[in-house]
Amino acid sequence: MPGIELASLSARQQQLAEKARQALALGQFEYALEATGEVLRSVPGCVAVRRLQREAQLAWSRRHGSIFRRARARVGLLLLWLRHPPAPADRLAAAEGLLALDPAQCGALKVFAAAALELKWPETAAFMREAVRQQCPGDRANAIALGEAWIGAGRPVEALTLAEEILREAPNDGPALELLRHASIAQTVAEGRWESPGTFRDKLKR
Repeated sequence: MPGIELASLSARQQQLAEKARQALALGQFEYALEATGEVLRSVPGCVAVRRLQREAQLAWSRRHGSIFRRARARVGLLLLWLRHPPAPADRLAAAEGLLALDPAQCGALKVFAAAALELKWPETAAFMREAVRQQCPGDRANAIALGEAWIGAGRPVEALTLAEEILREAPNDGPALELLRHASIAQTVAEGRWESPGTFRDKLKR
């Protein structure tokens, strides 16, 4: 299922998104969070609004963050792993609550990304994996998951670039080689080259 575009939202939802954008620019992070939260409760798969919400969360956290809030988020993440709600919507909601406490919590971002993927929101899953990469750039497993999420979101060129970046540092990395293969196939399919003559390997080289 493709992501929900801003243009497909109701007039009220679009107005709320625009007001959130304006509030964010003015440093009114609480209002931006309220407005984006209201929209996402109805259309949780809208990545554009999700991006606004995350920007507001990070800005709010920089202004008001505390050790107590981060500690609560870590405890909440532990409880989430222990309970492991079976329904992806429940896991997503739990992760969303943890990220409201600590938007830099990579574990919660990963839970959110995995749940979004199960809910068939590839753009949201990719966005959350991007957020993990920003917060935890050395996480190799997340980098691979990000590449696969980009493929799922119809962005194979970015996945190819990422796989090549990983392989420059670790030429024999098995998951990165597999990501490269998946991304190459996806790019070939996207460019419509399967009907042309030649072997599979030849097509991947074009």
